Amino acid sequence: MTIWLWLALLAPAQEKSPPPRHPWASWKPGTHVRYRVTQENDSGGGTGGIKTEERVTSTLLKVDKTGVFIATTFVSENENGLLEERETLPEKAGEETLPLMGKRWDCVIWKSEVTKGNWKSERRVWIPKNGDVPLKIVGYDFDGAATQIDEIVETGGKKHRCVRLEGTLGKYYPGTAVLWCSSAVPGGLVRKKVTAAGRCDRIQVEWELLKFEAD
Repeated sequence: MTIWLWLALLAPAQEKSPPPRHPWASWKPGTHVRYRVTQENDSGGGTGGIKTEERVTSTLLKVDKTGVFIATTFVSENENGLLEERETLPEKAGEETLPLMGKRWDCVIWKSEVTKGNWKSERRVWIPKNGDVPLKIVGYDFDGAATQIDEIVETGGKKHRCVRLEGTLGKYYPGTAVLWCSSAVPGGLVRKKVTAAGRCDRIQVEWELLKFEAD
């Protein structure tokens, strides 16, 4: 899940780019973030879609030299679930200048490895050398870039200053996604909207931050 939760905090650029801090790394174990997740399946035909809702909680288990460990629980009316995840701390993978939003951004590329259950993949994030926002993310579950740097999003009764990124669901899933991320939230994710097309229907999923608590 921390595809949607990966937001780096980068100090001002120096001769050697310091590694960005993982968005969970500055929080204590036990810190958790709660979301409301709504899903609508629309098979067409004018009959309306099937809507479901669940509560999702991501909890920081620990951070050490091997990475960041997260446990995410899913609770709905019909079932409960648990997903454990580990992401390695970022390592520098190169540099690139990105033409985005009418500007050219000199970025450092940081890579990490994500393990979710039995699934392993690589994620790369582009961070501007003199900034603190992710301008591009490439991973198995999201592939996109920033379209707005300073968007205000209100959710859970609070306003958050966010980076907006738009893209696809990666190479394994057909569909589009929009992420709103903030460094002030553990894990970084404030809101997410996903639209995916199946063989017979269209699925829309929205994640919305309810609150977070730091132990």
